[in-house]
Parts: sequence; structure tokens; C-alpha cells
Amino acid sequence: EAANTKVNSFARIRQLELSEEEAAAALSRDALLGRVSEMMLARREEATRNLISSLLAGQLETLILGAFSAWKDAKAIRVQELAANAATDEAREVAKLRREAESLHAELAAAASCPSCGNIYMADAVFCRHCGQKRQQADSETLQ
Repeated sequence: EAANTKVNSFARIRQLELSEEEAAAALSRDALLGRVSEMMLARREEATRNLISSLLAGQLETLILGAFSAWKDAKAIRVQELAANAATDEAREVAKLRREAESLHAELAAAASCPSCGNIYMADAVFCRHCGQKRQQADSETLQ
């Protein structure tokens, strides 16, 4: 019986050793699976970050292009407005100068023209240089 107990004890020790080896192998396998899971999770996170980065970059590029396009359109509109304002200002100035010239021409024609032929007298003329008509008395008085 003592020999039997000794054999049983050795069998039991062997079972425990096998159980420990199996447990160690299971732990090693679990640790390996844990590391593989961690690596896969890290790769997924990196892929997700890359995807989000490229999506955000695309959206940012679209936003920037839209902003530049809007700025360019606004600038073109502003240039057109400035050109229209400048043209309007120039047209007003031309009209004003034309009115002044017509007014001066009318004054000059009325005040210093020969009643016979319509020729404009020279400033110091006593006679019309075109037809020889003597300058009127009122015109002569304005010369003095």
C-alpha cells in the first residue's frame, strides 16, 4: 500500500505538473492573443486616424477653395463697382465741362460777335475783321 500511495503521489505530481504546463501554455496563448488583439486595435486606431485626417483635409481644402473663390468673386464685383463709379464720375465731369464750355461759348458769341456776319471780334478790335462792319457802341464801351 505504501508503494501504491507512492505511485499515486507520483501520478498526482505528474498531473499537477501537466496542469501547470497546460496552464502556462494557456497563459502564454492568452498573452499572445492579448498582444495580437492590442496590435490589431492599434492598427485599427491608426487606420481610423488616417481616414479621419484625410477626410478633414479634403473638407478643409474644399472650405479654403470656396473661401478663395468667394473672395475672388467679391473682388471682381468691387472692381466692377469701382469702374462703374469711375465711369459715372468721368461722365459727370465731361458733362459739367461741356456745359461750362457751351456757356462760355454762348457768352463769348453774344458779347463779342459782329451783328452783320457773326464773326467774333478780337479783344481790341474797332472793326470786324471779316466784313469790316464798325463795332457797336455798347461793345466799344466794354472794351474801355
